[in-house]
Amino acid sequence: MSLAYWTAVDSAGVDLGDVDRFATALARSGPALLTRVFTAEERATVRGIPALTAVFSAKESVVKALGGMPPGGRFVDLHVGDLSAGEPRPVRLAGALARVAAERDLTLVAGRTETGLPGIVLTWALATTAGTDPASADPAAAGCPVGERS
Repeated sequence: MSLAYWTAVDSAGVDLGDVDRFATALARSGPALLTRVFTAEERATVRGIPALTAVFSAKESVVKALGGMPPGGRFVDLHVGDLSAGEPRPVRLAGALARVAAERDLTLVAGRTETGLPGIVLTWALATTAGTDPASADPAAAGCPVGERS
């Protein structure tokens, strides 16, 4: 992959989700946790503790890619949807999270990867500068020596 692609990436976040730990938190908190963390659409479409764990973990990854949860930020203002298909998904933001992304002109995607470890899911998020065409990025303009372009 050429360096030109990577010049469009602003930041990234990763998280490991533990299915048993999330199940324990859900049993302890009940519906209040679901309402506080998941959008209405996610609550209606994401099925099962492993899938909910992956969505929560992806939300953690997005917060890390944004540099942390801003004042007034809420997990319910962050929509990643069902990640069970394994494809990267665009992230929808609202409230304080949307303001942070807009101020930095960021577009976010999130996804998941199987770890091979029972009950553990690895999720990731990438924040790219909105409107940047990775194919047109010029490494020399970004301060990269010509010999390091690919």
